[in-house]
Amino acid sequence: MLLLLLLLHLAVMQLKMMILASSSTVGHTFDAANEKLLQIIRAVLEVLFEHLLELQLIARCLQLLLY
Repeated sequence: MLLLLLLLHLAVMQLKMMILASSSTVGHTFDAANEKLLQIIRAVLEVLFEHLLELQLIARCLQLLLY
């Protein structure tokens, strides 16, 4: 579990560096990179949540079929 958290942290840091490196704005700061990163994370979490709800519905249907 700790290894997974460490890998996730490293991935977030790498993504932040890629956002900073791809920016052509001179005044681009870590705050702007953090904001962009938060937007990406929100979008990913939203998609994951939608899939989780779908999986929960499928599991419930399977449970009803089995009983």
